[in-house]
Amino acid sequence: MNYLFKGFALFFQKKCFILSIALCFISTISATERTLSPELIKKIKNEIDTMKTWASLPILVNAVKVQNNENLLLDEIKKRDVEWIKITESKSKPNDLMINLQNHPAGQWLKNQRKLSNGKYRECFLCDNKGANVAISNITSDYFQGDEYKWIACFNNGNGNAIYEEPEYDSSSDAILIQISVPVKDKEKTIGVLIVGISFSKIKKN
Repeated sequence: MNYLFKGFALFFQKKCFILSIALCFISTISATERTLSPELIKKIKNEIDTMKTWASLPILVNAVKVQNNENLLLDEIKKRDVEWIKITESKSKPNDLMINLQNHPAGQWLKNQRKLSNGKYRECFLCDNKGANVAISNITSDYFQGDEYKWIACFNNGNGNAIYEEPEYDSSSDAILIQISVPVKDKEKTIGVLIVGISFSKIKKN
């Protein structure tokens, strides 16, 4: 009987824990809906249209195609990711990979768009079909995006789906950003993802 009571108590605790998580999630969504007014959502959708145009440009499409053809193994991607995170967290000197992705022609193009935006675009980065960085406007907090919602939902198992996320603090930019992800396509096939972090304060004002 004692074991039965303990089992029931444990089951009840787990249910309460799951319920509390669900309530927190609902609360977060409600707060976000209040923050993102219809006017702001319209602005975000306009930005998505801009990003879709960017993602169709040969300089970005070809960069993704070249990296996809290299067929990087997931183990190698994760190894690079570990090293990348060590550097960003310790604020150490950028390694060759970070520098190369910034100096990549696609990286230079993204960097220029960031510069021209007058602070609206805080970070722009291009990912391949596994979620690894291809080109970056500035150093991201990590190298591998393939385990994150912004890449997973957008790549959508190769079906491509433009998305945006709720405003959130981004440590690499030290700002509250709305991250927009759009698929990069070769003809009709999704081959990668373009992610742009937009300053929440800038998009609200403009």
